[in-house]
Amino acid sequence: MISRLVLNHFKCFEHQEIKLAPLTVLAGLNSTGKSSVLEAMLLLRQSREQYDSALCLKGPYVDLGTGMDVLCEYSNDDNIGIHLYCGEQQYGGWWSSNQEGAILPQTRAGGRRGNQQECSLFSRQHGSWLQFTYLSAERIGPRTSYAISPERMDEDPELGRCGEYAAQYLEKVANRDIPIVQMKLGDDGVMAVQTCLDEWMRVISPGVHLTVASYADIDMVKFRYQYPRNGVQGREYRPVNVGFGLTAIMPVILALLTTQKGGLLLLENPEIHIHPKGQTYLGKLMALAAQNGVQVIVETHSDHIINGIRLAVKQHDMQAENGLIQFFSDSVTTNGISLDSVHIKEDGKLDAWPQDFMSEWEDSLMKLL
Repeated sequence: MISRLVLNHFKCFEHQEIKLAPLTVLAGLNSTGKSSVLEAMLLLRQSREQYDSALCLKGPYVDLGTGMDVLCEYSNDDNIGIHLYCGEQQYGGWWSSNQEGAILPQTRAGGRRGNQQECSLFSRQHGSWLQFTYLSAERIGPRTSYAISPERMDEDPELGRCGEYAAQYLEKVANRDIPIVQMKLGDDGVMAVQTCLDEWMRVISPGVHLTVASYADIDMVKFRYQYPRNGVQGREYRPVNVGFGLTAIMPVILALLTTQKGGLLLLENPEIHIHPKGQTYLGKLMALAAQNGVQVIVETHSDHIINGIRLAVKQHDMQAENGLIQFFSDSVTTNGISLDSVHIKEDGKLDAWPQDFMSEWEDSLMKLL
């Protein structure tokens, strides 16, 4: 797994080392660097797919403009450094920001690269299950129908950065067993992706059942919801006629359920449109994935997701050392950002409470009293 990320002169970071765990929560105030952590990793992935050594700022994962757009405002160095560490291997490098375009040339090497398959950020699955997934906060909303991926789903399965291919992917794997049996929620013994997905989705919307069918002649996929009662399937509802939350969360749950051990998930604000109970269960699902070999890095503003992770630790669904909360805030230090590492204890309690961390509920309650 990826153990740490080091950023130099990148966006809001003059110099910052961010430690990563099997499950890392990026929390904190707005515009304090949480998304920049994910973007730095995505830049390495994006660049490796398209170039040998250059840093590609525009591509399928992120579009960050030009070199000067990503250079730290307070830096006295024109070179941007992004390095991540996976075991004993180091990946990344230094690139010149003094460029008008989106392709930054490398100025000096970033260390031993090793085999890219040794790092989950660069590995490809070439099979039935997802190995690397990034789901942005800007996920696709309810539609009457959904597009089919231009790539062959057999060779490089994907959900799309906005979850736009989730319906097609679900149709492909619906009857296959989930790769990690510990992530089964129900006790009926059925391990099929469709069944397990329904079980977790019912935490969001009780009784829901998902159906999907593709139409290759028009390159579209039909996605519908049902609410069976008394053994009767019931009518099909278009996504536009149910809540936004179901469509927004389905790709997140599907990615968690179908990522193999050794895979990597980067998730932005997965709690969008989801009620508190559903957010808490989502935290538990992330914890189960991390405990069983999937690395999850999630940016969130949800206290409920964090509490769900803490409950998973207390209930022995995840070992405490597998979780880490990185809390970002403004600072008067020279690099402009303060980063506090908050660890989860075995009883689910936290070892630190930085200022403004999960405090709004208590602050508001005190004012009401």
